[in-house]
Amino acid sequence: MIRLSSLLCPPKCLFCRERLPFDTDLPFCKTCRDEWEKETEEVCGFCNKPVRECLCTTELMQKAGLRVLFKTAYYKAGRRTLPNRVLFRMKETSSARLYSFLGEEISPNIFSYLQTEKIKLDECLLAYAPRHRRAAARAGMDQAERLSKELSGHLGIPRCDVLIRKRGKNKAQKELDVGGRLQNAKNAFALTRRADLSGKTVLLVDDTVTTGATMVACAKLLKSAGAKRVLCVSITFDEVGRNPREAAFSTKPYA
Repeated sequence: MIRLSSLLCPPKCLFCRERLPFDTDLPFCKTCRDEWEKETEEVCGFCNKPVRECLCTTELMQKAGLRVLFKTAYYKAGRRTLPNRVLFRMKETSSARLYSFLGEEISPNIFSYLQTEKIKLDECLLAYAPRHRRAAARAGMDQAERLSKELSGHLGIPRCDVLIRKRGKNKAQKELDVGGRLQNAKNAFALTRRADLSGKTVLLVDDTVTTGATMVACAKLLKSAGAKRVLCVSITFDEVGRNPREAAFSTKPYA
C-alpha cells in the first residue's frame, strides 16, 4: 500500500535526488545502487575476497586480538565515492530507508559467520562506540547507536548500552596519527557501572574504521567486563586496509 506521505512528498534518492517509485524502501536510485554494488565488489589485497565478504582487520586491531571486522565498502579519503557519501549521510540523518538498507547489507555476512563458528545468537550482544556528545547533540542522533538498533532487529541480537563517552575535550581522531588516535580513544570511553558481559560474544559497532584505535579501546573495556570475544562491525573501512604494501592486516578467523 502506498502511504499518503509518499504521495505528498515523493521519495527521492538520498544521494542524487532522483525521484524514486512511491512504494520503494530503498535509499538509492538504480544508478546509485549500481555504483554501490560496484564499490562493495572491490577486492581485498589480503584475502582476495570482495570487501563485503572480507573479515580483515588493521595491524593495530590484530595486536589487540581483534581479527574479525565485518564491512561493506572502502572509505576513500578525499573522494566523492558513494560509500564516502553514505558515511557522511549516516552522520547527519537517521533516515529509516538508509539504515534499513545498511542493516540488510551487512547482516547476512555476520549471521553466516556466527553459524560457521557455531556461535549461538543467545550468547551474543550488540554494543556500539558512542559518538562525541556535542556531535550527537548537533546531529540529533548517534549513527553507531542507530546502526546497532537496526542490526539488532535484523539479527535478533539484543543491544547493551555498556559503553559511554567521557566528558572532556577529546580531539577529533582524523587530526591524529596512529599513536595519538589510540591514546585519544583510551581517554574517550568508559564502561557503565553495572556492565557484566560474562561469557558473551559482543558485536562492537561503529560507522567506519581507519586505524582501528576506537575499536581497540572499546574492545579492551568490553573484555574487562567479561566479554568472551569481540567481533567488530562497520559500514566502511579505510582503503589503505586493502593494500598489503601499505599496512599489515589479519585474515585469520577470530580465535
